[in-house]
Amino acid sequence: MGNTKKSIHVGNFNIIERGSILFASFLFDYCMIGENCTIWEDTNFEEGVLVLPNSVVLAGMNVQARSVLKGNPVMFVRQQSRSEMLKMKDRAEYYADLFTRVKQALPNLQPYALTTPDLFNLLLQKNPPPEGPKETPPPNES
Repeated sequence: MGNTKKSIHVGNFNIIERGSILFASFLFDYCMIGENCTIWEDTNFEEGVLVLPNSVVLAGMNVQARSVLKGNPVMFVRQQSRSEMLKMKDRAEYYADLFTRVKQALPNLQPYALTTPDLFNLLLQKNPPPEGPKETPPPNES
């Protein structure tokens, strides 16, 4: 019996909260995994799946788009509406933008070094628009 390595695929704009563990899973875009969840091997999540905190997704599950799951092992709770999924999408895009701004403002920062006040100061900063080319006034013709 050989040791085969499997990969994890995480799509765009997913949120995986602290304490969660993924083993060889496939997450499409806009999924959210709550705190302290375990996602076992060969699990496939379609777009916009929400796994509530402290849940365990068993190996080999195929989860339909916009499903809400909860429990150990997970059970289907309900289907999200399109507007709920779009709110989740906006939240994920907001955090992606926030992390980009933090990285730009503090490129050498270690993750543990950012205090809560530092984070709030970064959030409150207004990003100035990029400067365009400076125009020179036309010469005075007399």
